[in-house]
Amino acid sequence: LSVLKALQNPDNHLNDFRFTNLLYLIGKTKQKQIDMTFLWTKSHSNISEGNDTADRLAKEGLNLTPEKNIKTPWY
Repeated sequence: LSVLKALQNPDNHLNDFRFTNLLYLIGKTKQKQIDMTFLWTKSHSNISEGNDTADRLAKEGLNLTPEKNIKTPWY
């Protein structure tokens, strides 16, 4: 939810490189005329299997060693 709130008022969050990177990616997506919708889903509410899977994968990711210099299609 905090990211969605930050997107509503981006000027207050420009000192966070993750946020400015998100804004950059959103801008590149808009240039390609791709529509995106961001939705907030209450966590741990058993709304869907996808939400539970995302929670599980996020927890697993905490144990991974970060990789450096990962190239993405947007760079």
